[in-house]
Formats: sequence, C-alpha cells, structure tokens
Amino acid sequence: MRLELLEDYLKGKKLAGPVAALQGFLMMSFSGAVAFYLFGIMRQQVLSGQITTTSNTPAWVSPLGFFIGMVLLTFFVLRDLVSKSFLNRC
Repeated sequence: MRLELLEDYLKGKKLAGPVAALQGFLMMSFSGAVAFYLFGIMRQQVLSGQITTTSNTPAWVSPLGFFIGMVLLTFFVLRDLVSKSFLNRC
C-alpha cells in the first residue's frame, strides 16, 4: 500500500518526512473508513440474525477477519505516525 519507489527517491530530501506522513495518514483514513463501514454491516447482520445459505453460519463471521485486519492496520499506522512525530521533536 505504500509507494516504496517514491520513498526511495525522496530518501534524504526535505520532502521525505511529509510524504511519508501523508502516506500514513491516507492509509489510516482508508483503513479506518473500511473498518467503520464493515462494523455497520456486521452490526446489521448480528441484529437481524442473518446466516449464510451454504453453511448456516452467522453472516458476520465471514467479514470479521477483514474487519480485525483493518482495525489493526489503522492502529499500527497511527502508532507509527505518533512515534515518528515524537521522535522528530526530541
């Protein structure tokens, strides 16, 4: 999801930090938005008691892994953005 070619080109230049921050912010925003909408979908599936037609499992089980991945990605990117901003200030 990151533009490694752009990062390699900008290494050591003044724009490297802001571009990396912009990439992190965009990745965090996208992952957070996907997690938010997935939560709404799964909530409706839980409330309605919807099950899959093929295996009769609850319908919310299928998107659960993707939801967990998006939440973790959001938190990891946020952690990286915060740690890098604090390290640059010190």
